Amino acid sequence: MERKRNELDVQAMGMFLIGSGCRRGLMSSYLDGKRVACNDVESAGCDKCGDGTREWQDAQSETSTEWQQVQEVMDEIREGCAVCWTLGEAGTDEWQKHKTMQCTAHPGVTGMELDRFRRGIRDGGGSYSCRRCWVSQKYCATGEAISNQCQWPNVVIPLARAVAELEMGAQIIRECGYEGQLGLNWQEYAAWLGKRHRQRVWGQYFSNVMVVAIRIILFERRYHKAP
Repeated sequence: MERKRNELDVQAMGMFLIGSGCRRGLMSSYLDGKRVACNDVESAGCDKCGDGTREWQDAQSETSTEWQQVQEVMDEIREGCAVCWTLGEAGTDEWQKHKTMQCTAHPGVTGMELDRFRRGIRDGGGSYSCRRCWVSQKYCATGEAISNQCQWPNVVIPLARAVAELEMGAQIIRECGYEGQLGLNWQEYAAWLGKRHRQRVWGQYFSNVMVVAIRIILFERRYHKAP
């Protein structure tokens, strides 16, 4: 804009991008030669006039609410067994009586088998995942300080593996983008879990395993285990 002061196209586009006024008014002045602002018409306003800002604020509020719910559940689960929380009978507190890695209640997802499954997950990059707990470093208190203790150990991976035993869980996994087989080739599933998710969640790129865990927790919180 500074270099091309006399070029109307450049000035109009520049003001559209960086101007603080009504975008509808700017574009109508440029295209039609007559300014028609958002307050002159009965339709949704542009982002500068409030509608876009309100949508952004609503999205931020929803993100904050969902993260608070996920965090509260992960805080509870880390003190007990993620497998029994997922596969146990509704309304019981058996999951609170032992740790995940000590669990032997569900064949196929015992502590020893979960440890073997975990070793099949490789970081696909781009998701800022902790290599130990697989929670995004942007959300855990540990951050990038690898010497610090994990905030939510043995939560995310056990949830993602255990829920694959359920029909509801398999559907959630499919909705998250997994197209391989479940129950026959756990190595393939493990490899997929370590990859970056196909789209942003809460404005961030997470690994598939964290997205699956988020979806499980929100589903359970809303429909089954909500207080």
